[in-house]
Amino acid sequence: MDVSLDDTGNDDEYEQLTAAQVLERLEESWVNERLSPYLLETQQEVVDCLLEQCQTVEENFPEASSFAVGIHQLEIQRIKYMVTDYVRTRLKKIEKHAEYALEEELVKDDQTVPHLSPAEFVYAREFHRNT
Repeated sequence: MDVSLDDTGNDDEYEQLTAAQVLERLEESWVNERLSPYLLETQQEVVDCLLEQCQTVEENFPEASSFAVGIHQLEIQRIKYMVTDYVRTRLKKIEKHAEYALEEELVKDDQTVPHLSPAEFVYAREFHRNT
């Protein structure tokens, strides 16, 4: 299965990746985000892509219970855990440094890859406003 990811922010330039390569990117991003004291560049496209793939796979699971289906379900749960922990880690960093994260996003130009996704930016702004 090939997956299209847009790393540049330009809709005309997509990188074709296999599902395994997208999963590898998530694993790398997850580990890097957990080990870094700073908020790294967002990998929202990878997260969205994998969640969409998980949903598609779950919808196509056969009703019959078999060993292979169980293995696939276990792998889906593992991917969902990585995505959840990745997002949780990012939100903790945003909460800890909301003002700094907002300032950094506001001074970036169009050429720079954002550290916050649009949803994270809204969350950081609301969190900062309420604290």
